Amino acid sequence: MKLFSSVFVAVLMAVASAHGAGIVLQPHRAIYDLQLKRTASGSGIERLDGRLVVEFQPDCEGYGFSQRIIMRMMNSDGQEAVNDFRAATWENTAGTKFRFNVRTMVDGTVVEESSGRARLRSPGGAGTVDFNDDATAGVPLPAGTVFPVAHTIAILTTANAGGRELEIKLFDGAGADGRFDTFSWIGPRDGGPAPAGDRFDIIADIASWPVRMAYFPFGDQVGVPDFEIGFRLFANGVYGDIVLDYGDFALDGTLSRLDPLPRPSC
Repeated sequence: MKLFSSVFVAVLMAVASAHGAGIVLQPHRAIYDLQLKRTASGSGIERLDGRLVVEFQPDCEGYGFSQRIIMRMMNSDGQEAVNDFRAATWENTAGTKFRFNVRTMVDGTVVEESSGRARLRSPGGAGTVDFNDDATAGVPLPAGTVFPVAHTIAILTTANAGGRELEIKLFDGAGADGRFDTFSWIGPRDGGPAPAGDRFDIIADIASWPVRMAYFPFGDQVGVPDFEIGFRLFANGVYGDIVLDYGDFALDGTLSRLDPLPRPSC
């Protein structure tokens, strides 16, 4: 499943210059209504629903991105819990600097939190992460690592070139240490189920691709992925309807609202 090196270098060069690759990302706020799609036998989940809100707002030097997922879950014993995941990140347009602040709460109590900064020596080069807990500094990032917006640009670059697969290392600040090996399968342009573009002006009549993306534990792609995401990716970086698959359960996310945000005046 390894990429040819020439393709990989071309993708990373495009990530470093998204506009040069013909990719213009749309500032936007999107809301997805979440409903339980399936549960595995023995998961103990009786009911689960929620909402995902994402906001993508570039500035003159980079990309700000935030997301919040609230899930209300009831188990088979009738006990209810509210999970609240929040993440706010910023990365520069060159894809070499990244700031992150991530928090997970259950019923209002913080159960996991991380924040810090990451830096790559050059686009496509190696780098390090410094967490703000004063105990985790200099976590290595191997060459080829990208940050979240650069990851989306890499998928779009591959899709525009007619590629169908993309294997790439990702650091997003979430999880145990925020490092993942990812593998994306890209379907044919405008293929698959009908897109949501006819409901929202900013993605109407825009090319799109169905994408399935698996997140593997860092350094291990032979086992089961930690989780998977399915979505329709529009050429301006907007995600249509999504599927969040956590293994024991999966959620359908229906894009219910999509608002454009102003572009920076630089």
